[in-house]
Amino acid sequence: MVMIRLALLALFAKSAEGSGGNCSSQAATRTCVPDEGGFIQRQGQSITLGTNGSSRGEGDKCKKGNNSQCEVGSVCGRYNQNSNSFMCCANNEVHGGVAWCANREGERCSDGINENCAHGAICGRYNDNTNDYQCCANYEIHGGVTWCAVAEGGACSDGVNENCVQGTVCGQSGALVTRGYQCCSNWIPINGIAVCVLQGSIAVDGSALFRQSPFLMTHDSATGYAGGGLNAPNMIRTQGVDFVGQLACGARAFDMRTMKKGDTFEDVSFHHGSFSGGRMTYGWISDQTVRETIPQIINWCQQHPNELVVILLSHCYETPKATTGIETMKPATEISCTSDEMLQVFTELGVPVESDCSTLDSMTLDEAKSHATMDTGGRLLLIPGEGYCVESNYDPGVTGQSQLADYSDRTMAAMREGSKPFQAQEFLQQSMETDGTFGNVPLSADLNAQVLAWIISTNMFQGVNFLEMNLICAYGNSISQTLGAQVTMADQQQCAAACSVKSCPDEGACGGGTPEGHKCKKGDDSVCLQGACARYNDQKNDYQCCASYEIHGGVSWCAVPYGGACNDGVNENCATGAVCGRYNDNKNDYQCCANYEIHGGVTWCAVAEGGACSDGVNENCVQGTVCGQKGGNPKNGYECCSNFTVIDGTAVCMKAQTGNVPPYNPVFFMHGIQDYGASGNGLGDKITEEHPGTKFITIDLFEGAASYLTKMLDQLGGVRDFIRKEIAYDPEAFTNGFNLLCHSQGGLLCRGVINTWDPAQHGLGYVEPKVFISMAGPQMGVVGYGTIQDSLPQWVVHKMASGAMYTKQMQRISFGGYWKDVAAFKNYQESSTYLAPMNNEAPIERCYRRVTCHPGGCYYQGLQGCVWPSDMSWDRNPQFKAAFNRLEKAVFFGSPDDGAIVPWQSTVWGYYDVESPEEVVSFNKTDVGKRDLVPLNEMLADGRAELQVVSGIAHTDWLKPENVALYIKYLK
Repeated sequence: MVMIRLALLALFAKSAEGSGGNCSSQAATRTCVPDEGGFIQRQGQSITLGTNGSSRGEGDKCKKGNNSQCEVGSVCGRYNQNSNSFMCCANNEVHGGVAWCANREGERCSDGINENCAHGAICGRYNDNTNDYQCCANYEIHGGVTWCAVAEGGACSDGVNENCVQGTVCGQSGALVTRGYQCCSNWIPINGIAVCVLQGSIAVDGSALFRQSPFLMTHDSATGYAGGGLNAPNMIRTQGVDFVGQLACGARAFDMRTMKKGDTFEDVSFHHGSFSGGRMTYGWISDQTVRETIPQIINWCQQHPNELVVILLSHCYETPKATTGIETMKPATEISCTSDEMLQVFTELGVPVESDCSTLDSMTLDEAKSHATMDTGGRLLLIPGEGYCVESNYDPGVTGQSQLADYSDRTMAAMREGSKPFQAQEFLQQSMETDGTFGNVPLSADLNAQVLAWIISTNMFQGVNFLEMNLICAYGNSISQTLGAQVTMADQQQCAAACSVKSCPDEGACGGGTPEGHKCKKGDDSVCLQGACARYNDQKNDYQCCASYEIHGGVSWCAVPYGGACNDGVNENCATGAVCGRYNDNKNDYQCCANYEIHGGVTWCAVAEGGACSDGVNENCVQGTVCGQKGGNPKNGYECCSNFTVIDGTAVCMKAQTGNVPPYNPVFFMHGIQDYGASGNGLGDKITEEHPGTKFITIDLFEGAASYLTKMLDQLGGVRDFIRKEIAYDPEAFTNGFNLLCHSQGGLLCRGVINTWDPAQHGLGYVEPKVFISMAGPQMGVVGYGTIQDSLPQWVVHKMASGAMYTKQMQRISFGGYWKDVAAFKNYQESSTYLAPMNNEAPIERCYRRVTCHPGGCYYQGLQGCVWPSDMSWDRNPQFKAAFNRLEKAVFFGSPDDGAIVPWQSTVWGYYDVESPEEVVSFNKTDVGKRDLVPLNEMLADGRAELQVVSGIAHTDWLKPENVALYIKYLK
């Protein structure tokens, strides 16, 4: 202690002799004036100081006015007005005749006492949590409290924004683990914490080398498809969304690993597994194939023409048997990813490829973009990945967050000096169990937040090439944008929609893209994709992101619209004019409603007559009505009604009849290509309005892209099973059979249902289709799809134009199965997987080659009786003909203004003549008609079939309610 005090004394003496202030010493007195910085030790006055024998040093307490207790160079100055405390201090000023210890800027002071600071400074608060104060020249007042206001770039206290000048926040600087803070105006929220953006974007211009250009890459990208039905998805999945979802979340490069199934390259899918001794010891093989999924990526690229997307192909294997899902000890052999056959799988789909590693080493980013530009627009490039042209930088030792920073530093330092494209694997490595299986994939939103913080606040990733990550749903958008990608708001919203509790487990893990309905931290609106982080539960004080909110009592509340779920009777949770009322007695559920009644002291939503109510809860309906079941099937739901009957203790609403119009037999509606079951809702409303009680059922299968990406035979099986299950569920409703109302491609699917319908085989007694109405259904096939082609993937359109529709690949496309090119009629007969067997045009040799026949018929790819064993070359399927001939009525509608079906006459059974391929002939002049391969001639003759041509109706106009009158009269 003696040595320390001597050192301090020497320091003060040196300060007095230097340039700090103009001081003079005489015996035991000392007078000081302000120095150049505005700080003073005395201001034109003199105070008697202690002698060399004094024992108390700087900061030691002393008695008021007793300077002699302090060492030479110090006085006994006041430092706390409230407690009237004094201590020895060298820097001092006189205020009101009292000597005050005058601390310099940045030094601690006492509880807001400005006299405790040197001239020009005040004692301001700088820490909200610990209530600490220090002397500062710049200050601002917040909530009546004086706060030290630190300029941008200066150190601040633990995220306290009041400690910074207006327009800045006290944000975290550097990596998250360092927890340093500084004032900054450019920042982003990560896990509810403001992180200063110091580095900014590390994007490069087009002249940079491709291997030095940054791309956000997803690790084991295809595992985004691994989900429902897997025994161990946590051991497999590194991503929570599919390829397109990953692109929306910011991915611009894919780690694709392929598995060839069988002898040919027709069926190539994806995998994630461990391999040893010619086997996949443990892993997963996808249901999805390259041919199914790559077109979706191409379509995304076409919609984002300025973004370059790269596929890194590696870990290519083949297995002799086509299976999917979790596999153990499955035979699998590694094959070349750069073989012509493997690359052709991608090039056939229109993907540009660069497989020369030396070219990639020297290629610029602009050159890569040029090479990746597809004929149909968009930029997509496939390159051989790790093990070929790309350094993987795999390190199995990175199993904890503490090891990742060292790995990243080492990898980036080495790769900046390298000469090849490279990956920086910014994720934790998966461990292997002793039995050869995987441990769970270590997914962490916090880890991704750590990587983002490194990017924006350090130069760690300057020069990165492929920055590879797991769980792209968490912070992928923010990371990708810092790497230079353009992420649209629509993509951010799509990514946010995919953010689930499993994909982004932490509150705020989606950066600024947390979707509506997900939890957030009170007051942190910045994490929400839209709206605010508002309260939604009064009792638990919970908050979540919501687009609509209102302020009640100074608190932001999520404002749920009418009909939306609300929280336990909290009215503030509903939009103005609504209350949060109970609507389910069993589950104690609540929703926002404008009309309500009180029963037993509980507020209930009061639904008017005819409105949907909850599971037979009468309190949910206005007085005078009950919540009754709609018909005999509980899945039809419940509604409030005053006219009802009680059956087996259940109230069943009795719908008022309009006159004596009886209901039709149940009507199944099947939508067309690129359409949805809901497209028939307008027809159903019109039919049930005119014939109340009619059961109208939309077949909500194979919708949107699935309508053409799923082959017809698979769709037929699905539609037929759907109908069977509906009949089994409510057999009484189908006692007299059912109607089929089918549009476009659905017309061919419905005919397939009719042709293959065997009531006895299906266990349905004698329930059969009675009426078949086809609206613009191409019964004789197509050779083009007119206006519909504009919305199909370009690779499909190219195949249509190239005459390659009879390959195995294109027969997997729905309309490939009914593509009928009379100029290639033999190919059609041999290869059509749907229409040729359906119309009895498949040659007998085809059946003998490909199936086993028995006296009851033959089976071909799921269609019963593709041919009949005989010596005839035509008319081989009496089963199909007999089943179709059992219809009571079949009506086929078509229009010359269809615009989609080519030729439109196919909708009314006309087609190009096989002998004169340029001429369209009527049904009786086609080979099918002349040879009676379907029983249409007989049905037309006896009035059971009609061909109706209506002008002025475009392809989708048949679905307009105003056109129902054309065909409603045919329903039974």
